[in-house]
Amino acid sequence: MNPAALIPTPGAIQVPWGWFEFLLLLTFILHLLLMNALVGGAVICTVKTLRGQGGSAAVHDHALRLPTLLALTVNLGVAPLLFVQVLYGSFIYSSSILIAWWWLAVIGIIIAAYYGLYVYDFRFQRLGNGGRLFLILGPTLLLLFTAFIYVNNMTLAATPDRWFAYFKAPDGTLLNLGEPTLAPRYLHFMVAALAIGGLAQALVWERKRCKGAADEAQAAEHVASGLRWFFRATLAQLAIGAWFLFSLPRYLYMNFLGKEQLDTLLLGVGLVLTLASLHFARKGRVWPTVWTAVATVAVMAGLRDLLRQAYLRPYFTPGDLQVAAQYSPLVLFAVSLVIGLALVGYMLKLWLKANREGE
Repeated sequence: MNPAALIPTPGAIQVPWGWFEFLLLLTFILHLLLMNALVGGAVICTVKTLRGQGGSAAVHDHALRLPTLLALTVNLGVAPLLFVQVLYGSFIYSSSILIAWWWLAVIGIIIAAYYGLYVYDFRFQRLGNGGRLFLILGPTLLLLFTAFIYVNNMTLAATPDRWFAYFKAPDGTLLNLGEPTLAPRYLHFMVAALAIGGLAQALVWERKRCKGAADEAQAAEHVASGLRWFFRATLAQLAIGAWFLFSLPRYLYMNFLGKEQLDTLLLGVGLVLTLASLHFARKGRVWPTVWTAVATVAVMAGLRDLLRQAYLRPYFTPGDLQVAAQYSPLVLFAVSLVIGLALVGYMLKLWLKANREGE
């Protein structure tokens, strides 16, 4: 059977697909940065607690921020998921049905992780190292498993030829475990989270040091520790990224090795930015590391989208979508997005101010 026979016919969209593509990338980059800081921070807390450092000031600082990061990650994750559904609904809806039980379980998993992080925060100072480990390990594993479900869904959406597995497992419990890129793609995201989690720690303590809100020696120690996490994880990303690239079918990875100019250019830019961020991290320069890391994440998000389009090109391209020419919903969304981001920024400002006053 031809996989194309399994793909539903897409509906019309309100405006040309480029608008949705731009908003998808913008909101996904914001979501990705927050998700990385969240998951990386949780893993760093877990590892440090396993090493007997669960009561350190850096871990306590992570504990205070993790519940807020989870809330922001979830909220900023809604928009890119909606834009993916607008552009690739025929694929993402189908894959979501194939893994229905796992996909629906994400809601309960995130609620449980959210509750666990709040308990970890509220009881942090009353517990010993063992109690802290118990409370942070559960939410960390839940967050890592949620990412695993997402990677399964996104890889399954991009490979309709694997949908035939439904006829052997029609109960909604399918996972795309036979996909060769699943492991390197998952590790690519999670190791990136370690890097950004470490960088977030360095940035927080650098700001504290500049504002005199922390002891100079203590702040310098936590900045250096965060940059070490970033450096080592980013260094590992070079190997994992190569594994991910060459786990792709040859006709796809050749797009990034000269066959497609844009794909190759972006990969080269991403590599240069990665090396630059490693250089700045090694030198202990926090802000240049932050800007090159953010730029790297943005480039990698673009590469991820080009890869998805290449996967689906035999069946579909976003340019094929019919346009209904109704701009008012887009205008309303754009206005709401600007207002929403302004309000989130204001709330973060109040939150940071409250934290500074409590120190």
